[in-house]
Amino acid sequence: KQTLVELNQEDLLFLESFESWMMYKKQRNEAYKSIESEKAFYNKLLKLSNNNPVNAKSIIETSMANNWAGIFELKEKPVNDPNKPKMVY
Repeated sequence: KQTLVELNQEDLLFLESFESWMMYKKQRNEAYKSIESEKAFYNKLLKLSNNNPVNAKSIIETSMANNWAGIFELKEKPVNDPNKPKMVY
Protein backbone atom coordinates (compact mmCIF):
# COMPACT_ATOMS: atom_id res chain seq x y z
CA LYS A 1 0.00 0.00 0.00
CA GLN A 2 1.26 3.44 -0.89
CA THR A 3 1.56 6.01 1.88
CA LEU A 4 2.57 9.64 2.03
CA VAL A 5 3.16 10.05 -1.68
CA GLU A 6 5.77 12.79 -1.41
CA LEU A 7 8.24 13.03 1.45
CA ASN A 8 10.57 15.95 1.94
CA GLN A 9 13.54 16.08 4.31
CA GLU A 10 11.42 17.33 7.21
CA ASP A 11 8.91 14.50 6.72
CA LEU A 12 11.67 11.90 7.06
CA LEU A 13 12.11 12.91 10.71
CA PHE A 14 8.49 11.86 11.35
CA LEU A 15 8.56 8.69 9.23
CA GLU A 16 9.37 6.30 12.09
CA SER A 17 6.46 7.58 14.19
CA PHE A 18 4.11 7.47 11.20
CA GLU A 19 5.10 3.91 10.33
CA SER A 20 4.78 2.79 13.96
CA TRP A 21 1.25 4.17 14.04
CA MET A 22 0.31 2.48 10.75
CA MET A 23 1.58 -0.87 12.08
CA TYR A 24 -0.33 -0.34 15.34
CA LYS A 25 -3.55 0.38 13.42
CA LYS A 26 -3.02 -2.72 11.29
CA GLN A 27 -2.56 -4.86 14.41
CA ARG A 28 -5.87 -3.48 15.71
CA ASN A 29 -7.52 -4.46 12.40
CA GLU A 30 -8.12 -0.78 11.69
CA ALA A 31 -6.99 1.15 8.66
CA TYR A 32 -7.23 4.49 6.96
CA LYS A 33 -9.39 4.11 3.86
CA SER A 34 -7.42 6.37 1.52
CA ILE A 35 -4.19 8.25 0.99
CA GLU A 36 -6.13 11.42 1.83
CA SER A 37 -7.11 10.07 5.26
CA GLU A 38 -3.50 9.04 5.94
CA LYS A 39 -2.38 12.53 5.00
CA ALA A 40 -5.03 14.00 7.30
CA PHE A 41 -3.68 11.85 10.15
CA TYR A 42 -0.12 12.93 9.32
CA ASN A 43 -1.07 16.61 9.27
CA LYS A 44 -2.81 16.18 12.64
CA LEU A 45 0.34 14.56 14.03
CA LEU A 46 2.41 17.52 12.84
CA LYS A 47 -0.04 19.98 14.40
CA LEU A 48 -0.33 18.19 17.75
CA SER A 49 3.45 17.78 17.98
CA ASN A 50 4.17 21.40 17.03
CA ASN A 51 6.25 20.03 14.14
CA ASN A 52 8.62 18.39 16.63
CA PRO A 53 9.55 14.76 15.85
CA VAL A 54 10.35 14.02 19.52
CA ASN A 55 6.88 15.19 20.54
CA ALA A 56 5.36 13.19 17.68
CA LYS A 57 7.02 10.04 18.95
CA SER A 58 5.72 10.71 22.47
CA ILE A 59 2.19 11.27 21.15
CA ILE A 60 2.28 7.97 19.24
CA GLU A 61 3.78 6.05 22.17
CA THR A 62 1.21 7.47 24.61
CA SER A 63 -1.70 6.52 22.37
CA MET A 64 -0.32 3.03 21.82
CA ALA A 65 0.40 2.50 25.52
CA ASN A 66 -3.18 3.44 26.37
CA ASN A 67 -4.63 1.34 23.54
CA TRP A 68 -6.29 4.40 22.05
CA ALA A 69 -7.70 4.40 18.53
CA GLY A 70 -6.53 7.97 17.90
CA ILE A 71 -3.87 10.50 18.81
CA PHE A 72 -4.23 13.41 21.18
CA GLU A 73 -2.24 16.40 22.37
CA LEU A 74 0.22 15.62 25.16
CA LYS A 75 -1.00 16.78 28.57
CA GLU A 76 2.48 17.60 29.79
CA LYS A 77 4.88 20.00 28.17
CA PRO A 78 7.77 18.33 26.35
CA VAL A 79 10.86 17.65 28.46
CA ASN A 80 12.98 20.05 26.43
CA ASP A 81 10.51 22.93 26.83
CA PRO A 82 12.39 25.93 28.29
CA ASN A 83 9.11 27.27 29.74
CA LYS A 84 8.52 24.19 31.90
CA PRO A 85 9.08 24.92 35.58
CA LYS A 86 12.17 23.30 37.02
CA MET A 87 11.93 20.88 39.91
CA VAL A 88 13.58 22.33 43.00
CA TYR A 89 14.69 20.06 45.84
